[in-house]
Amino acid sequence: MKIELENVKDINLSYVKDFFPEKYEKHKINEMNTGIENGEHYKLLSYLSDLFENETILDLGTRDGLSALVLSKNNKNKVITYDLLPKPEQMIPFENLIPNCEFKQMNVFDEDIEIIKSSKLIFLDLDPHDGIQEKKFSDLLESINYQGIVVCDDIEWFPKMNSWWNNLTQVKYNVTKFGHGSGTGIIDFSGSVDVLGL
Repeated sequence: MKIELENVKDINLSYVKDFFPEKYEKHKINEMNTGIENGEHYKLLSYLSDLFENETILDLGTRDGLSALVLSKNNKNKVITYDLLPKPEQMIPFENLIPNCEFKQMNVFDEDIEIIKSSKLIFLDLDPHDGIQEKKFSDLLESINYQGIVVCDDIEWFPKMNSWWNNLTQVKYNVTKFGHGSGTGIIDFSGSVDVLGL
């Protein structure tokens, strides 16, 4: 699979403004990200979801639901978003508009391992970004011979996240300039990804 990062800039997320107007303007969500502090990863997530069809995408860390919204733009895929907290009220205005998105209030480590294993794209954005949960999850993926890709948020701002990222043995790509200014990485567990444009 080819990930052509130059195409990320062409993703149109103007619809996000209808649901997250403040965040849309503050973080310049529909503009090209350059790795500066206000850069965001939403165009990258939407672009990556378009590379798959009839697959399950996992969003680990719902928070306000914006990542689930952009991952669900390609309605040919199913998105499952997880959080320990109840469904955020920000999702209510759009949850009926995206029937391919399912919210689960649960710890992803309690999920059926076959659901995790079958997902081709996972977005990993778990609080408190301490590197501990991330290592536990990447170790789990390795133990089940996971064959997809994982997008990781906040790999640069938090020292323990940075340490976890630097010590990964899988093929990985730092794609921060096309993602979030706090650091965005892609881990290729499949061994079949070609990232172009770095």
